[in-house]
Amino acid sequence: MQALERSFLSNDWLTLVLVILTLVVFFLRALNQEKLQGYFLGLFNKGFIDAEVEERMTIFNAFYILQFLFSVLVIALGIFTIANHYQTFTNPLNSYLWISAGALAYFVLKKALEYGISFVLQIQGGVKFYLISKSSYLYSLSYFIFIFIVLFFYADLPINSLFICCGLGLLFRLILMITYNKNLIFNHLFYFILYICGFEIAPLLILFKLML
Repeated sequence: MQALERSFLSNDWLTLVLVILTLVVFFLRALNQEKLQGYFLGLFNKGFIDAEVEERMTIFNAFYILQFLFSVLVIALGIFTIANHYQTFTNPLNSYLWISAGALAYFVLKKALEYGISFVLQIQGGVKFYLISKSSYLYSLSYFIFIFIVLFFYADLPINSLFICCGLGLLFRLILMITYNKNLIFNHLFYFILYICGFEIAPLLILFKLML
């Protein structure tokens, strides 16, 4: 059954998407090789995250925009692959594009709300490290998920391996977020729980419900 699903998915459009994502990585390397390496290992290098916080560089530049789009497209591809395990899409390319559009809208809206609320409440300084580290860990995780997706399609890995990779990656990211922001989180534990439930868990539950 898994071989049949993989055969259905492994066609020209999927190869094109993977090639485009690979080209984006090469563009990022051309723009700033040192920063690309830093984000790739960001899950294991707190010093790089500290440097990003201190740098105060705007997110509206080519490197950050490309990296954001890369992460969105990789996450959408992971969601598509897992969703297809439950129910095979009749038009996979169209479905992937819709999932990508939904993921893009979600992350853009989420970022806008996070930075907008912090600006209105005048708490930018207090939550700056949390917001930057959270995004940096997601970017770092997306590189590893991309590698694993390539292996999944072309190295005949089971679907459970993709579940485990994504699940452990998200759990590790959450542990890092709590570990390095424990003072902020435990001083405002109620609001942090509301944030996690509203922005992190609820979208996953809704997605899971739609896939069933």
